[in-house]
Amino acid sequence: MKRRIHLEWDERKDRENQKRHGISFLEASAVFDDPNSWMFPNYRHGEERWCTIGLIGTRFYSVFHLYDQANDEEYFRLISARESEPPEIRRYNFRNNPEPESHS
Repeated sequence: MKRRIHLEWDERKDRENQKRHGISFLEASAVFDDPNSWMFPNYRHGEERWCTIGLIGTRFYSVFHLYDQANDEEYFRLISARESEPPEIRRYNFRNNPEPESHS
């Protein structure tokens, strides 16, 4: 069964994000279309936030958001989005292509 995704964000934060990072939340939401995207907890400001790293075209992006799920539906409230930093890209690549074990 295909999951249903619900996206929301604050329009003011979206405009600020576009000015600061050059990407809108609508554009950044494409990370959720990457079948290899990686979502992990990212605790900030006393609340459980999440980060999802994924490919949009040929570039990696990190989207920070709140997350909830019920049944087969997922809810995302986007907080920030930017191009991924090199350590994040390495973790994404390692997660999707772990190095084979050495058999010495």
